Amino acid sequence: MLMAIISLISCSKPERVVVESYSEDKPKVVEFQIEEDGKKITVGQELYYENGKLQSKGEFDVSGERNGRWEYYFNNGQLWSVGEYKNGVMEGKKEVYWPSGQMRYSGFFKNNEKSGLWVFYNEDGSILREVATPAASSDTE
Repeated sequence: MLMAIISLISCSKPERVVVESYSEDKPKVVEFQIEEDGKKITVGQELYYENGKLQSKGEFDVSGERNGRWEYYFNNGQLWSVGEYKNGVMEGKKEVYWPSGQMRYSGFFKNNEKSGLWVFYNEDGSILREVATPAASSDTE
């Protein structure tokens, strides 16, 4: 997705810019920027824990809204959560994991609202419960 945004805006590769650091060699906030009409546009971002592990990463549309896949991690580097955005609005699949890496719950968003069936899991991977959102009867997911 990031490359699609870049190709629409410019043919240049985004510049990696350390915006904030814990120390000289430990970034805290990294942005990926392109230049358009003499203006810097942030098209991606990574946040880091003080231990150097990735905390989150994702992309922005040209207006600065979250767009595409956003990932969040526990401070040990294990994936915690994945969600999809479209122009700043949660839209699409959402997955959240236990620290062990086992799925904790998953479902879908439509226009920032939970949609369809949400499935919650025990830490051993067995299904704890399934919850249908009020709009689930009209959803096709």
